[in-house]
Amino acid sequence: MSRTVTTASAVARYYEQLAAGCFLAASHVVADSLTSEQRRHVERLITSLGITVVGRSRAAFVRMLGPRKTSADGVVPLSWWRSEHAG
Repeated sequence: MSRTVTTASAVARYYEQLAAGCFLAASHVVADSLTSEQRRHVERLITSLGITVVGRSRAAFVRMLGPRKTSADGVVPLSWWRSEHAG
């Protein structure tokens, strides 16, 4: 991502492309849901795939969304969206 493009502005661009009534699903690592050892393991794994990892707290992730509304449940784990695959 260009240094001149902030994460919040990148998210805003995605929202601009959505049809009315649609949701934006954003996959992220919530830094406050993992132990430091788990976080390091996940970061190493994802980085080995060439993906940049930026861990954020749930509150920081919500702030990144700006004025946009989340689903009625708010920011939730992926398993809430795809419960048939939950462990």
